Amino acid sequence: MTNEKEPKKSMAQAILEDKLRQNILGANKAHSLFGDFGVQAYQSFMAGEDILKTRHDTYNKIKEQYSQMGVVGEPSYPTDADVSAKIMKQISEMMHLISLGSLENILTGIDKLEFKVPEKLKGFTQKGLISKALIPEKQEIDIKKLNEDEQNALKLFNSLTEAYGRMCAYRLVGKTYLSDINSVGKEIEEKYSLKKAA
Repeated sequence: MTNEKEPKKSMAQAILEDKLRQNILGANKAHSLFGDFGVQAYQSFMAGEDILKTRHDTYNKIKEQYSQMGVVGEPSYPTDADVSAKIMKQISEMMHLISLGSLENILTGIDKLEFKVPEKLKGFTQKGLISKALIPEKQEIDIKKLNEDEQNALKLFNSLTEAYGRMCAYRLVGKTYLSDINSVGKEIEEKYSLKKAA
C-alpha cells in the first residue's frame, strides 16, 4: 500500500514545484489580490512565450485525440481560462495528496515562512484528514471527528494551501501578504514547542 502512494506523492510534489504551474496560479491569484496591478501582471504573464507554447501543445493534444476518435473538424484554440483551469485543477488535486511536511518544503522553496510545521504533524495528508472527518451521507466535514493534532494539521493545510497561492502571486508581482498565515503557523509551532519542553 505504501509503495502505491509514493509515486502519487512524487508526482504531486513535482507538479506543485513546477514553476510554470506556480506562475499560472500566481497570475490568477494576482488578478484577484492586487487589483489593477494584478490584472496587468496576469495579462503580461498570460501573453508570454511559456503560455503560448502551453496553449499550442494543448491544442495539438486535443487535435490528436479528435483525429484518433474520427472527429472531423478543428478543435477550438485554448484560451487563457482553459489553460488556467486545467493547471489550477491539477494543483488542487495534488494538494490533497501531499504530506504537510512536503508542502512546507515546497513553500520554503518559493518564499520564507516564519515558522516550522511541528514534526508530529508533518506526515498528515489533507486527503487522509478529510476522509476521516467526512460524514458520507451528508457529504460534510465534521471537524470533531479529528483529534487535536489532526485538527491542527488540517488548519495548517488550509493556511499553507492559501500561502502557496499567495506566494506564487507574490513572486510574480513582488508583494507579500503572508503576515496572517505566519501568525497561525507561529501560534501552532509555539504550542508544540511548549509541549515538547514540558
